[in-house]
Amino acid sequence: MHTIFRISLLIAIVPFSRGWGYDGHVAVCRIAQARLNKAAAEAVRKLLPASAKGDLGILCPWPDQIRMRYPWSSALHYVNTPDNLCSYKYKRDCKDTNGATGRCVTGAIKNYTSILMNYKKPRSNLTEALLFLSHFMGDVHQPMHVGFVKDKGGNTIKVNWFGQKQVLHRVWDSSIIAKAEGGSNPSNLDKFIKNIQHKIQISLFFNLLQQRLSNAAANAVSQLLPEYANNDLGSVCSWADRVKFRYHWSSPLHYIDTPDNLCTYQYKRDCKDEDGIQDRCVAGAINNYTTQLLTYSGNSDSSSQYNLTEALLFLSHFMGDIHQPLHVGFTSDRGANTIDVHWYRRKEVLHHVSFIIINLLLFFLI
Repeated sequence: MHTIFRISLLIAIVPFSRGWGYDGHVAVCRIAQARLNKAAAEAVRKLLPASAKGDLGILCPWPDQIRMRYPWSSALHYVNTPDNLCSYKYKRDCKDTNGATGRCVTGAIKNYTSILMNYKKPRSNLTEALLFLSHFMGDVHQPMHVGFVKDKGGNTIKVNWFGQKQVLHRVWDSSIIAKAEGGSNPSNLDKFIKNIQHKIQISLFFNLLQQRLSNAAANAVSQLLPEYANNDLGSVCSWADRVKFRYHWSSPLHYIDTPDNLCTYQYKRDCKDEDGIQDRCVAGAINNYTTQLLTYSGNSDSSSQYNLTEALLFLSHFMGDIHQPLHVGFTSDRGANTIDVHWYRRKEVLHHVSFIIINLLLFFLI
């Protein structure tokens, strides 16, 4: 496969692609660039201007910034489908407001991919082609850039976003990301990207484990996974972290504490929450959700008294937690969240460093 074409494919499959303002486009491109092979990374390096200092992400918002200079490019950021038709057809839908065919985000991706595939015989500005392609691969995965004609990409739909009136398009472009970052600033963006990269590695790791299941277990997992997971257990293994606020009772189930300075674990002594309720720890949760899943009778519509999909997601997640050393530790340091260390000259909390180490290990293993 051609080196540059690999770049476009990689940007397409990064499992972050949702809604993009400035931070979103930077994140998509930095995550993709970090996963390029040597040949593709070198091609990108050569095409980037010196001012980028090798960072594709910093220039990925560029196509939004030059719309006034290149007014012809505005139509290339989106594609509209007929109202209320949840289908897309290139010949029918890829056109601008004047009816010119090929003038939409998918047409632009096709065009700039073709230009970059012929980079040894350039007839166009290859740097601009790279930046347009990288940007549009983000746009095409933003739901409001691929939608109905009548609402203009959600720009005519007003919603309440945490007490503020906003346009739906802006919520997807920027507000969701800003909320996830905890506010917009460079340091939060870096942490946001690292968090996504960690989830990608974890997802790939769980994909490998899923491939090692017996046929019966694999079929059971396939039946129990939610439809949006596309039979990918790894893509939903972080679910148990995301629902801590909705299921506040689940927080103690992610860890277990042992008495300070005792390097031993005893279930009856240690498996309890801060209120002393027995079995409220990660080991107890694993025991509980394993028991629930053993009631599975062969189809997702069984008459089990339990929500077996949630049981599967909790169990899969907690099996990861219990093998993370700082989820099984002393009471006083709260899973090493109170211990500051120097990690390559940076001050980090020890608990967070353990995630960085896992990332590095998974990077070399996968």
